[in-house]
Amino acid sequence: MTIGLRERKRLATLLSDQAMDAIAKTGSGQRLLSNESFSGVALVSDIRNFTGLCEEHEPDKVTELLNDHFAGMASIISSHGGRIYKFIGDAIEAVFPENPDLPDNAAARAFNAASLMLIKAKQINQMRLRRKQFDYRIGIGLAYGEMHSGSIGSIDTRLDYAIIGEPLKLAEKLEALSVNNQAYPMVIDERLCKALSGHGMVFNEIGNSEGKPGFSLYELGSEYHALTSVEQKGNSGAGGFQDSEVKKFVVGAGQSLSPYRAFIPGVALLIAIVCGIVFASHFRRDSAIMREKSNATYENHRMLEQLRSENAELIGFEANTRRLLRELETQMTANPDLTKEQVGNFLKPAVGGTIGDSVIASRMAVYYVEPAPVTATPSYQGHPVFVEGWNKEHSALLLDLATTSRQLFDSSFALTPPEEDKPYFREIFGDQIEGAILHREMLGKAVEIARGNAKEYFFWDYIVVGSDQERKGAFSKSQNARIVGYFLAAAPADQLKHSASHLVSSYKTGKQQLALVNETGSATFSAEFPAELRPQIKFLEPLPFCANAVISDVNLQLGTKPYRLVVCNAIKATSAFTSTPLLLAALIISAILLIFWWKTALGETIVNRSLAAKLWLTLLLASIVPLITVVFVFGLFTDEDYSVGVSKERAELHRFMDLFELRESFADPLAWKMVRDWSTRPETQKLANMLNSERKSSGQISSDSVTLLASMFKSWFTEYETLDRKIINFSPKDIVMAGDGWTFACSGKDSMEPSEFGIMLKGVAKNMADKRVSRTIKTGLDSQAVQSEIIVETGLQTVRSLFGDDVFVRMAHSVEVPVLMNVISGTA
Repeated sequence: MTIGLRERKRLATLLSDQAMDAIAKTGSGQRLLSNESFSGVALVSDIRNFTGLCEEHEPDKVTELLNDHFAGMASIISSHGGRIYKFIGDAIEAVFPENPDLPDNAAARAFNAASLMLIKAKQINQMRLRRKQFDYRIGIGLAYGEMHSGSIGSIDTRLDYAIIGEPLKLAEKLEALSVNNQAYPMVIDERLCKALSGHGMVFNEIGNSEGKPGFSLYELGSEYHALTSVEQKGNSGAGGFQDSEVKKFVVGAGQSLSPYRAFIPGVALLIAIVCGIVFASHFRRDSAIMREKSNATYENHRMLEQLRSENAELIGFEANTRRLLRELETQMTANPDLTKEQVGNFLKPAVGGTIGDSVIASRMAVYYVEPAPVTATPSYQGHPVFVEGWNKEHSALLLDLATTSRQLFDSSFALTPPEEDKPYFREIFGDQIEGAILHREMLGKAVEIARGNAKEYFFWDYIVVGSDQERKGAFSKSQNARIVGYFLAAAPADQLKHSASHLVSSYKTGKQQLALVNETGSATFSAEFPAELRPQIKFLEPLPFCANAVISDVNLQLGTKPYRLVVCNAIKATSAFTSTPLLLAALIISAILLIFWWKTALGETIVNRSLAAKLWLTLLLASIVPLITVVFVFGLFTDEDYSVGVSKERAELHRFMDLFELRESFADPLAWKMVRDWSTRPETQKLANMLNSERKSSGQISSDSVTLLASMFKSWFTEYETLDRKIINFSPKDIVMAGDGWTFACSGKDSMEPSEFGIMLKGVAKNMADKRVSRTIKTGLDSQAVQSEIIVETGLQTVRSLFGDDVFVRMAHSVEVPVLMNVISGTA
């Protein structure tokens, strides 16, 4: 048996790797060699001028060369997942199939193998030259594509194994082009060039064969190319110089300069570098301070303008209530089992009869709302947690409003009966507020309520727990966030409009602190206003100077009294080099460098024993000053670029506001009523259903259906002409109808082509139809929701047509900085 196995192994060497794999995969009852198609890289290698070598040298010498050559190349190909197809004289044909079990793809394996084959050929040549034998050169071609392998011939007479495919032919042709690049004689096809270009290698087209371009790796120079350096490293241990042949040279050991004279220039250079870094750092600090002062001045100007607006007190009230609500949500998130007593202890200091520093509202309430027990229709129930300022009847109504709002949040729940018809509703919200407005427009912001001759500021919003406190705005609502209740607050408007402490406390930010001073010298300061500046803030005297802050002021009326409003904006722009850790690090590095330089002057470091180390040290010393200069110049450039960008954004913001203030938008109730009537008519519903079915079955809308739509739109325009113009103060210009995959627009009774605005409305309608009809999104189809969505969509499209895809937006009831909003996605 042992002898048989040896003979079988010896016979296997007479077959190609691909043939052996094919035989191994063949089972009983199948053909001797199975056929298969595969994708991979074909490799063809050939010895240059092999015919001339055979004529010039004896056959046994040529055979010895071929044995050495084939043995080395076969080992490389096999180690990279390649399979040798055959040896044809002096040529090697091999394939590298795609193999998911290997870490690299066929392109990378074939290219690496071909590169090592070139290196191996040079190593063989060096060994042969030492033996005083002739050398040789090779070329390699690589091509990627589909190939087919299998047995050919007859099993009864003669059977052979073959691999056929265009890549083998192309690789042979590309190998012939490799003679054009003697430094790196390997040519690849276009597919391999694209696959390998992403690995940091640059290829140039070296020629083409029958219209197929060939590419070769780009190298600078031809004598000392990349392969030579790799080869020398590979031969350092074997086949290189012997120890006895190595000559050592020690270049320079302080022979021309004494150690002290060599040390002094190094110290001077280090001092110059440190001084340059310190100077550049302070220069950048001054530039940063100027930029911060410019930004602070702009922020102060914006704050002063906001405080002078008509709604300053209302916005301040909203800011205070939102701040209190965020603190309450934080506590509820940290302690889900917060008791009524704990909630009351937290909120009581903020509510009272007189608005002051800590008192922000005269009435306040918190209601928990949770799903009701299982019923026929989903509903919610609530209970009061904290109520201050509202009587029992009013509190009951507010609780009912909270549960209704929670129901509206999850569905298209209709307000039946209207909220304004409920008892005590008018006592709380006056005669100008309706239930739909309360739920759809007033939730989440502060509004002014008129109750007879008295006016009151009112705010209510969800209580959300489980949100990410590190993120701000609507994006802080994480997957764990949930609504647990409602927060309500109210305060008398007249009292807030006369309260200096209210303005000072509500508009303060982390950087900006406020002060209000009246004619009598009485001043109200925010809690963090700098203590050293307070005695210097007077009604008529000049503003004090502060190196670390920008101070601005303006005169305003608070009620009937004149006040001087002062805003102090702290700036922080210090030099990074003045920080203690960096100073210590700089001192340590400087000491290490000085010690190294002194030892070098004494001739005791590697620099004195290595010419390469000297060259690297020279290069480092020559480049360090330009590098430091580039770093600081780049920093100054980025600072200036930032300042220019901020200026451009401010200019764009002002332009946007100026254009936006020139435009108004309104929704006429009668117009919405007419649109609802047209949309809910049976004939309209029937035609829409027919068009949806037709679009779903045939993928398009027929011309007859389009004619029916146009006729219906024409009847609507005719119907409008019969209305009393004294009552109807609007005129329909563009009407759009959309369904499941279709839209139709008409811009007049006698016009079948839509106008530019009609085209825009088609996009709006298509977007809404895709979300409400074609997609499985839980979106209510009630008329109120559709009306609101049309306003939003149309508004976004209008803003985009006027100002572009990206615009700055400042909310009407926000003290935050304007945000950049993408109109296409509707995100900020």
